[in-house]
Amino acid sequence: MPTYRYAFDAEGHIADALELPADHALHNGPFACAGCGNQVIAKTKGEHRVKHFAHKARVECNEETYLHRLAKRTFREVYTDCLDHGEPFLIELRHRATCDRHADVFATPCDGGTVWRDHDLTRYYDGIKEEQRDGEFIPDLLLYNTTGKNGTVYIEMAVTHELSEKKWESGQRIIELKIKHAGDIAHIREKRLGRGDGLFLNFAAKPVTLTAAECDCAARRYCCLMPHITLDTLAGDRLQRGDHLTYVRVHDSRYAYPPEPGDLFRQMVEDAHKEGVRLKNCYLCRYQGDNWLRERRKPIYCKLRKMTGNSNEAVSCPKFWPRDDLLTSPRTDSGI
Repeated sequence: MPTYRYAFDAEGHIADALELPADHALHNGPFACAGCGNQVIAKTKGEHRVKHFAHKARVECNEETYLHRLAKRTFREVYTDCLDHGEPFLIELRHRATCDRHADVFATPCDGGTVWRDHDLTRYYDGIKEEQRDGEFIPDLLLYNTTGKNGTVYIEMAVTHELSEKKWESGQRIIELKIKHAGDIAHIREKRLGRGDGLFLNFAAKPVTLTAAECDCAARRYCCLMPHITLDTLAGDRLQRGDHLTYVRVHDSRYAYPPEPGDLFRQMVEDAHKEGVRLKNCYLCRYQGDNWLRERRKPIYCKLRKMTGNSNEAVSCPKFWPRDDLLTSPRTDSGI
């Protein structure tokens, strides 16, 4: 017969065997099994065994049913207690993050990657029901707002069966909790569900701005047309030369090997053109070819003039003509 950590006490509340005193007289029994409903006995005496509940009589009891029913009752009991006492019930969601430390210099915030933030469910959902139909679905638990705002949230307990494809594709906010053993029940009782506790589906977490303490971009290495330098150094250089710069773009090299300077410059030229910067550059010319000799100062081979040079030759070249895919942009006289 299986033994369990949790059972229902005489008042129908969840009892944790680990929290019961050794003296049976102090127990709030009798206790009922969360799975089969039959009577169980608290085994709390003895120094060399873990406290637990055992069935009084030999009966058939399915552990999957026990975990599923226990998880539902635990969540409902804990969440209701939070609502009654004004306590938060937290879930952890992932957000896209930005940092505006140097946004005034580069006219755009830095990409801060992703960060995790806690959110209090009780601020948005002040009601909870069990096995309540919602449209075509009957979730294990349904969170709702009594004023009709914020929609609903399904709470699903995944013991062996995970979300159906229909629920997955419904667009409904769903929290699917992984319930594989009694330790997962303890997580619910902590009133905080983190990224490892389950699936948080269709929660549109808004982008957040990092605080000064969270920001690390000031000392992060960035790739530009010079050796890798910190963003603080690059920002200072940008301010000093601001009157002479038409277009600025930095490349964050945290997540991949930085591109070659020549490849990066070429990409910047094309990006600047797409963003409406008026310029002439050989990389934008239909006659442009690569100098296969890989001469650092002469990366361009002009197919029309049969000569090599740097990409700024286009500024004074009377034969410059934009590539076919760039013909919608005017021919101009500024270099980059």
